[in-house]
Amino acid sequence: MPIGQFLRDRRNCSEVERYKHHAKLLGDKLSARNYPQRFIRNARKRALYTPREVLLSSQKKPERDEIVCVTTYGPYSNDMKKIIHRKWNILTSNTLNFERPLFSFKKGKSIKDILVHSGTKPRMAIHPPRDIRSMLNLAPIKGHFPCGHCSVCCLTERTKEVNLGLFSPWVLQSHTNCDSTHVIYMFRCPCQLMYIGMTTRKAKVRLNEHRSTFRCKKTNTKLTRHYLEMGHTENDIRWVIIDKLNGNAPNVSEKLFRFEQRWVYRLHTHTHGLNEEVQWSQIGT
Repeated sequence: MPIGQFLRDRRNCSEVERYKHHAKLLGDKLSARNYPQRFIRNARKRALYTPREVLLSSQKKPERDEIVCVTTYGPYSNDMKKIIHRKWNILTSNTLNFERPLFSFKKGKSIKDILVHSGTKPRMAIHPPRDIRSMLNLAPIKGHFPCGHCSVCCLTERTKEVNLGLFSPWVLQSHTNCDSTHVIYMFRCPCQLMYIGMTTRKAKVRLNEHRSTFRCKKTNTKLTRHYLEMGHTENDIRWVIIDKLNGNAPNVSEKLFRFEQRWVYRLHTHTHGLNEEVQWSQIGT
């Protein structure tokens, strides 16, 4: 390894003095890792006296016509290799005289690979998935539901109607989940104060951005300042989508912003909630 490191420095340095400088730094690092001084000196000298033109020239390995046996490594891999090499003359007695094969082993499954998985398995939703209902020509269930396989599912409210402090609960008019786009969403903090927001992206992406601002303690909004002052955490959110627009409609972003401002005004979340001031020019348009 030290020889390869010194040869790399020699190849990268166009001047000998520059190589000596980098070689000294590399030698100090190798000494700190308890490499023998004799190995370090020999490697430094070998790289110093190797012409840089040789190191820069491409050296192609000669092509070799050999049999390669690729298999997964296991407890009996070495025994198998020894047996094949020992009995190779018998295996090739009725065929052409091939050289003994080379063995290349792939990494086998460890206990960690068996027990640890990179992602979470989707949880079974209580309601039938929307695509199955469409296949059966059934109308989608109106309401808000977790998608079952993201980090904000545990924070969402599974409901068909929401208590927004109006005269009666607001009945949801669409089927929505964490993957829904072009939506108006609402979430409550533990103090029961509401915040109204909008997004044209997937709702879970926007909710994770809110959680990031709480985690990073960015105090540039009324919402984050409240969370920090009251000691709330990023997992104290309880959210639900209360309205949804057709993403293919013309000027959908502008319409979505107007809908958001109307909801803020209707629920008074700019005065008794966590929203900023209302854009009054959008209320009546």
